[in-house]
Amino acid sequence: MGTLTLLALVFAVLFGGIVVAAAVLMRFALQRLVVDRHQALEEILATGAVPAGWQAGRARGQVTRQDVRRLERLARYVERSSLVESEAARQEIAGRLAEVRSHWREVAT
Repeated sequence: MGTLTLLALVFAVLFGGIVVAAAVLMRFALQRLVVDRHQALEEILATGAVPAGWQAGRARGQVTRQDVRRLERLARYVERSSLVESEAARQEIAGRLAEVRSHWREVAT
């Protein structure tokens, strides 16, 4: 009986550790998939500039083709996301992103 109890205790501890690790990983995934996108979207809409998080060691204001591609993916996300409050807001955001995208394409290096 002692061995079975010890085995059950080890199982419970390992299972608990797996659950905690999964929760931590899900938090990071949520941060990456939703929060970072929305922060970048807010920064782009407010300034029209490349978000600080996208500029890996580049001068502020420098736009690359990779930034244009990321903006296009962000625009597709806005079109499909259920997190946009209304269809009117979605259209307004999409229009503003299209303006920014055309400007970025002109100045991209």
